[in-house]
This record gives sequence, C-alpha cells and structure tokens, in this order.
Amino acid sequence: MHEPAKPARTCGTCTLCCKAVGVHALAKPAGVWCPHCDRRGGGCAIYGDRPGECRTFSCAWLDGLLPEDRDRPDRLKVVLFEDSSESASERIIVFVEAHAGAVNGNARAQFLLRRFLDQGCTVVVRNADYVERHRAGEIPLRDRIAADDPMRVRPQSRSPEAHRKHLELLVQRAAKPPGTA
Repeated sequence: MHEPAKPARTCGTCTLCCKAVGVHALAKPAGVWCPHCDRRGGGCAIYGDRPGECRTFSCAWLDGLLPEDRDRPDRLKVVLFEDSSESASERIIVFVEAHAGAVNGNARAQFLLRRFLDQGCTVVVRNADYVERHRAGEIPLRDRIAADDPMRVRPQSRSPEAHRKHLELLVQRAAKPPGTA
C-alpha cells in the first residue's frame, strides 16, 4: 500500500519560519527575524547559499499535515513541524508561536493542538520565552527559557549530540514536580 500524495504546496509569501525557527549556522535564535529574510514576501536573500538546516526544514503545512490553506504559518501565526529526531520515542509535533500567546489566542491553533493530542502525539508549544509540553490527559508543563539557554535554538539546528542532550533536558524538566528547581 502506498502513502497518499502530499499536496503540492510552496511557501509563497510566507516567511514565518525565518522568525520562529533558530538557525545555528547563522547564530540566529528562535523568535528573531533572520537578517536575510525579505518580510514583504520576497523570501531569502541567500536562498541559493542558505545553510543546510534551512534547506532541510519543512513545516507541517508544506508537508501536508495541515489540511487547510488557513493553516499556513503566516495565516495561523504559528509554525508547526514534526520533530523527526531519531532519539524521539514518541511522535512530537512542535508549535512555534510567532508571538507569545499565539496558540492560546487562536481557536484554529487550539483545534489543531487538540487534534494532534487526540492522535496520541506529544505537542510542544514554544516561543522565545517558554516551552510547554502537552500530552493527552495531562496538565501542560511549562518552563521558562533563559536568554542564554541553548533551548532557544530549534532542536534540528543542533548537532546530534546537542539535540540528544536537549531532549534529555526536556524530559528531566518535565519529570520534576511543579515548583521545584
């Protein structure tokens, strides 16, 4: 049996990943516009020479995981992607907010979050200030991110070893009872 064909989609004028996603090769943290991005819809000024992490990034909308045009990141104000790291023992969908509160203040984003939880996924909501882990039937766990914390950079933009340590740190933080250091 073969997988259904993915919709033929392009970024168009959407450049939200250029803000939401950290790019280690450019020393660009998550939540900051890339200096090479033309935010008026012109795309990347260094597209032909962009870093590998930009070349391999694909959001959930481009991948066909989100069914509607209104789910495109610039319309939703949230970039979604599947964390496909080999060390992940569960399916993780990451929601990176364009601004703090973009998921909570958006009925469509809330619907998508619930949909992924209903499918048994772990959902991680991130912005420049916090990371929040959601699992079906559990109270979401939130942790603030310090300005110098390496978690400000998207996991796929790290080396495999740094990514493994990042996931271990997330698990350790999530396992701690609320209010403990």
